[in-house]
Amino acid sequence: MLTIEIKGMPTQDTLYAALYHVMRQFPSKAAYVKDIDQAVIEVLKQLPDFDEKVAKILHKGGGTELEYRLREARREFKECGILFNPLRSFWAVTPDFQDVEFLQRSHFVHKPQEQLQAAEGKQDAPKVKPLQKIFFGAPGTGKSYLVNSILPDRGDDPNRNAMQETATKDCPRVFRTTFHPDYDYATFVGEYKQVEVVEKDEFDRETRKLTFRYVPQIFTLAYVTAWKIYCDNTVPNDDKQVWLIIEEINRGNSATIFGDIFQLLDRSDGRSGCQMPYGFSEYMITANTEMANWLENNEDYQKVCIQYEMLRGGRLCLPPNLSIIATMNTSDKSLFPLDTAFKRRWEWEYIPINYDDPKASQIIITIGDKQYRWIDFLKCVNFKIRDVTYSEDLQMGTFFINSDMSEKDFISKVIFFLWNDVCKDEFHKNPANFMRWKTPAGETPEFTFNDLYNKPSPDAPSASEILAGFMDYLGVQPI
Repeated sequence: MLTIEIKGMPTQDTLYAALYHVMRQFPSKAAYVKDIDQAVIEVLKQLPDFDEKVAKILHKGGGTELEYRLREARREFKECGILFNPLRSFWAVTPDFQDVEFLQRSHFVHKPQEQLQAAEGKQDAPKVKPLQKIFFGAPGTGKSYLVNSILPDRGDDPNRNAMQETATKDCPRVFRTTFHPDYDYATFVGEYKQVEVVEKDEFDRETRKLTFRYVPQIFTLAYVTAWKIYCDNTVPNDDKQVWLIIEEINRGNSATIFGDIFQLLDRSDGRSGCQMPYGFSEYMITANTEMANWLENNEDYQKVCIQYEMLRGGRLCLPPNLSIIATMNTSDKSLFPLDTAFKRRWEWEYIPINYDDPKASQIIITIGDKQYRWIDFLKCVNFKIRDVTYSEDLQMGTFFINSDMSEKDFISKVIFFLWNDVCKDEFHKNPANFMRWKTPAGETPEFTFNDLYNKPSPDAPSASEILAGFMDYLGVQPI
């Protein structure tokens, strides 16, 4: 590989990165070598220190020094299996070649760690620790509440200065979304959408028309915001965090939603042998063409690319100030379980059921003319759920309900959950089924959810009697 460096000539690393960026524009067909070279030159012209006149000083084999270097670059790309030339003077990217392979196998592309260290050496580099964690537990254990408690309080903070006030209004730090079965990559990252635009003619008359534009979604917005704040020296280091919150992460197909973004979740721990400094994505990826084009036209992101050249050409890397926090209900019978490769890229924290919460101890359930403490009922019923399901996944959390409940509300929310999610398939099959009520005669027959609404005869027990007997069967005493 050539090591000649001429003042005004792009470095070999930059040249190779530019060639690879251009070749990715021809993924399904071969391109003529002259077109490739010209496209590379156009990319290099965007660099602030590129001098086209200097690039034409030396001639080798009838071409310029730059053309000679490009020939050498194509040859090395071919030896590495990145490019092939099906016809003379025509080149193409090897079919099925993956960007991550390029990063792992190539020794000549941008060296992100060196670039980061060089860029951060020009300033007081922010020392920010990213949080990438999934909080999981039973429904109602307070996972979302805990997430909110982690986020910085940006309310009436007397210590907040004018700069932070502006940053909060113009550049929100918290991005929140909720996954669901129809959520996909385009919803998470961005897609072309039909939008209405208003145009004015020379007489200032407005004309409305529909057009298609790339609309960035929550991940892209959080990503650009994080880089913008990370590079802003006027923002204190302890105020640089940007948060991407994902509620119910297991209700969507995470493999489809994250797509190639999944690779960015591997964060460097900064130890010897890591490609990147602490907190950055260990492996970079290249954005799809639509997202890359949008980033190239985004003024904030292009300012970042001036400082961190490794991000040029649509290259993506999570900065250490972008924290991603997710919540997950263990009771969700999701069609999209998280695979092992995805799970290992996160920290995990189990949120247990807190039976000692003072607020929960004040919640009262009214059944007929009797009242019961919610926390007493919760302890007894969760013990039964574990016995029936051989698992704690379907247990209810302290804040499954968060206020006093009437009999009607108790039936429609709590009893329906117990019947539909826990006991329906156990009815008349499992002796451990706990949907039973104790009769005045001491018997313990099973009951269904529908039995609370239908009274087949005047002598049949009412819903209040069945529920009072249910509490008695569980061992829950009235107040």
